[in-house]
Amino acid sequence: MMAAMIGGQRNPTVLAQLARSRMRTKIAALEEAFVGNFTDHHAFLLTRMLARIDAINADITALDTRIEAQIALSLTRWNAWTTSQVSESPPPA
Repeated sequence: MMAAMIGGQRNPTVLAQLARSRMRTKIAALEEAFVGNFTDHHAFLLTRMLARIDAINADITALDTRIEAQIALSLTRWNAWTTSQVSESPPPA
């Protein structure tokens, strides 16, 4: 719905029909909510806000990947250390 509004769609009926899943039961309320003064300026601002959300999500994904890599490295080092500790222990008497 937001993408349609950014793209220039202003017809409340058309916008409400874009609802999915549970929102489909609220078409009348959506149509009423879409009545108003959404201008090109609002579309510009919404575009900028959504771009920030996308950028933050990309940052989160990059951080998750980095954290997973660091955890894997730590586990590899831990396993190597614990294996070396076992092999260096004196044989049982």
